Amino acid sequence: QYDYAYNFIKGLTIVYKNEKTIFINKKGETILPPVYNTLFFVDNKRVVISTIHSRKRGVLDIKSKKLLVDTTFNYISGFQNGVA
Repeated sequence: QYDYAYNFIKGLTIVYKNEKTIFINKKGETILPPVYNTLFFVDNKRVVISTIHSRKRGVLDIKSKKLLVDTTFNYISGFQNGVA
């Protein structure tokens, strides 16, 4: 079904299909639409994303699907105590 899939972390994972990055749960339901070319976990509440068009990175809240940090950065490292 997918070209590549990572292991699940707290019931969520990142998969790749047809050169698109998709965030799904264990039921296979799409959590975030495939409009990002990069997704990686910050923690179980947030992911770092970059858009297909700009390649700039930001931080997205998984549950609300709202940007916490706009996609304006070239690089975002891991978080520690809530700070990148």
